[in-house]
Amino acid sequence: MAFMQFQALLGSSPRAGYVLRAYAAGHHKLYTAKERWAQMLRLCRRRSFPTISADVQALHTFFSLGKYEECARLYDKILADTPDAVHPAVLELGLRCFGLLQQKQRVQEIWSETEKRNLCDHEMFFAMLCALADLGDVEGAAQLVQLMLEENQEINEHILGSAIDACKNREPPSASAARCFFQVLVHERGVQPSIVVFTNLVAAHRFAPVAQLTTVYQQMTQEFGLLPNLVFAETYLGCVLLLGDKFQNARNVEEVMSATPQRQLKLDPEADTSFEVADRLAGVAQIRQKAARAALRDFRAAGLRLSRLCKIIEKYLSKVNRQNMAREDGIQKKCRWLVVVVKCDLAARWFCSPSRKGLCWAAGSPFARRPAIDSVVNNVFDTILLPEAFLALEPSLRSKV
Repeated sequence: MAFMQFQALLGSSPRAGYVLRAYAAGHHKLYTAKERWAQMLRLCRRRSFPTISADVQALHTFFSLGKYEECARLYDKILADTPDAVHPAVLELGLRCFGLLQQKQRVQEIWSETEKRNLCDHEMFFAMLCALADLGDVEGAAQLVQLMLEENQEINEHILGSAIDACKNREPPSASAARCFFQVLVHERGVQPSIVVFTNLVAAHRFAPVAQLTTVYQQMTQEFGLLPNLVFAETYLGCVLLLGDKFQNARNVEEVMSATPQRQLKLDPEADTSFEVADRLAGVAQIRQKAARAALRDFRAAGLRLSRLCKIIEKYLSKVNRQNMAREDGIQKKCRWLVVVVKCDLAARWFCSPSRKGLCWAAGSPFARRPAIDSVVNNVFDTILLPEAFLALEPSLRSKV
């Protein structure tokens, strides 16, 4: 329990800018400054370090406010002043801080120091795994999880979520590695996954085929009986529709969707002024649009109150769907008109052809059995003449006939 609370503490800053990562670490509420410090006092005390210095307090304050550069400088100062009496919480914060700053060498140095001082307890393992996740180091995360298994460390949903988080943060993301972590830790080790684990698993599949994404979603709801939350809903829709990192914020989506080219240029001088999300959704494969609409229906059926981002996506999906239906209806009308023209043209040519006289003679009289002749003529059009004209149509129109 202390481990979970400590991770909630580390990820509780509203200014950190790592909402999904904080949520993946077990964060469910935002703490006030007083609550954060109370948690720090209670959780960072260990047998060998019964007190917490002012430097540790300042280090925690910088980290919780998302000031990672200041946190890194203060960490170096603490290490220089008291190299032989560094609190384990300082090393944990150092791992997290330099991981977020993408300084892999410093992360490795701190981990070597913790191993040298024999401070590798469960909390330290988790801090290192979070740092590797921020770095997107899948291989390092796999080695660390293997070490934890060998040393009989507790493997819970937070360890699983951070391991998959490393797969998500890798460039490009590794969906296969994420599935491997899930298979080993869930199906073989019996770890019970949470909605956070599935959120990271979906994010690791953001460039995967839509069939794999829907499989993950069905596995979550059917096999494990988990209901989606807002973070999962936004992540899933963004991955299914290939929206990219630019559209993880509802305000950015609304601005880009509603902005004219001139306003887009004012909002973002480097933006592509011809870009609109509606156009982007129109270019997404129909199977992905269908999967997103099905997911939105499931979210509402599950009683989930959609976020602003989900509502914006739903609105523009409906708009694109109406545009597609109108376009298909226009193509079908045009195709029907072309078929009528082709039939009339073929009828005029066939009426004067020798084959007509033969059919009339076979029917007995050109006037006495006109229905029989019409039936024969229609059969000729449908089985012989019309396919030839049909093949002459444009491929795009032919598919709609």
